[in-house]
Amino acid sequence: MAAFEVTTEVERSNHRNVVPGAWRVEVSPSAPQLEDHFLHLFEINDRGKTGHLSIELLQGTGIAGAGCAATGEPGIAALSPRSAA
Repeated sequence: MAAFEVTTEVERSNHRNVVPGAWRVEVSPSAPQLEDHFLHLFEINDRGKTGHLSIELLQGTGIAGAGCAATGEPGIAALSPRSAA
């Protein structure tokens, strides 16, 4: 069983406030290479209640990613394989 569920439907209670596909994020590398990797972290909360997470770049032998946590709380990390440069 997965730790999360992916859905493409907007909950009925959110139909008034959410417009699916009405947002977009574009990124491009400062120096394009043959292969570029991006990891994005979005902190979603009520207005004025964001910005409480600390984010840290995580790098190891053959892996890279990011970790985030609120002070005093358990954190979460996203890691992926990294090829040798």
